Amino acid sequence: MKKRNLSILLSVLFAVLIFPLLTFYGTDFSAYAKSSQYLSTPSLTSAYFNNDGAALKWNSVKGAQKYRLYYRIGNSNWVKIADTTSTSYTWQQAKLGTKYTFTVRCITADGKSYASGFNATGKTVTGLSAPKLQSATNSASG
Repeated sequence: MKKRNLSILLSVLFAVLIFPLLTFYGTDFSAYAKSSQYLSTPSLTSAYFNNDGAALKWNSVKGAQKYRLYYRIGNSNWVKIADTTSTSYTWQQAKLGTKYTFTVRCITADGKSYASGFNATGKTVTGLSAPKLQSATNSASG
């Protein structure tokens, strides 16, 4: 009976603690074994909504080949938005009225490995809808 309880406990620990880390960070650690040098962590310098979506900008990192952008809503898991070689990106799928947190990290040119850490706090922004006119009155006397 003790073996069964231990087996259940280990399964639960894996499911709750280890599996989420592996799904976010990936399971290919070979790039880290080849090089112990990590690039600096990029930092979002601005995140705001415009007419095209959520506009994101970050600092350039020396040696970076590509960047990967993520978003999350509340305390949910990070979700990949896109990979880019630029230091700015407009995410057109962002929805007005939703509060997003964004972050960015460096990745290798082939996109298979991470080349930097990321800011786990991120930058949070909410896309506000334009105000709706409730009523209009003509105040001119004539």
